[in-house]
Amino acid sequence: TGLSISSIDPVDCPKSGGSKILITGQGFTQQQSSYYCKIKESHYEPIYVPADFHSNHMLTCTTPASQYEGSSGLSTASLSIVVKDNQSFFRVGAFGEDSISFHYRDDFLLKKVYPDFGSVSGGSSIEIIGENFFEPASIQCSFDVEGERLSTSAIFLSSEKITCTTPILPSTISRRDTISLLQVKISGMVLSNGGLRFHHRQHIIIESVEPSLFPENGGTILSVTGRNFFRDGNLGCVYSNHRIKQISAAQYV
Repeated sequence: TGLSISSIDPVDCPKSGGSKILITGQGFTQQQSSYYCKIKESHYEPIYVPADFHSNHMLTCTTPASQYEGSSGLSTASLSIVVKDNQSFFRVGAFGEDSISFHYRDDFLLKKVYPDFGSVSGGSSIEIIGENFFEPASIQCSFDVEGERLSTSAIFLSSEKITCTTPILPSTISRRDTISLLQVKISGMVLSNGGLRFHHRQHIIIESVEPSLFPENGGTILSVTGRNFFRDGNLGCVYSNHRIKQISAAQYV
């Protein structure tokens, strides 16, 4: 039976290896348990890794580390499905070896997120600073919080910065402050060595401001009472009318 591949996902993988690739195609059979993925980079010798059978149209395998030693952050590799027979050599299906290309990329690094907190109701715009980001077909921010994985779309700004909006937490979680693990998925490529901590906080509720009247030239110390305040080095009070918005530093007491 001829083996053919129609698509793979993801098409971008870290050079460190360890990415699970989903292979869609035809000609896969459960009776044939010795499928392997053949990974070939440029002039290097191919590497063979076992493939797991899922259906007549689906296999998965895990990428090995890239062999590429050049200075470029990108290396192109081909993936094909082969079969190992009883004599321990590899052969392809009757209609030849069918392959599809993917890219090895430098592992991207997450350094920090600013701000590192947002509302449990979502909608907060955040910036993620890191290294080796690349402009992809798709990019997402993923928040792992108390057993839930919540994803939002993101925007590529540069190789060192992306931005995204925080998700709405489920009602079972949003009644309290909590922390999630923030990760980034770029063209299916996920950071394999962890993520960043992000704080989801209750709405700040202002109940009173004293004094409620003060001179326009400023300088008056205001006492603001309410709920769900928290200590942060960047606390501030925002004053606005129809024409102007001003911010002054605030102190948590």
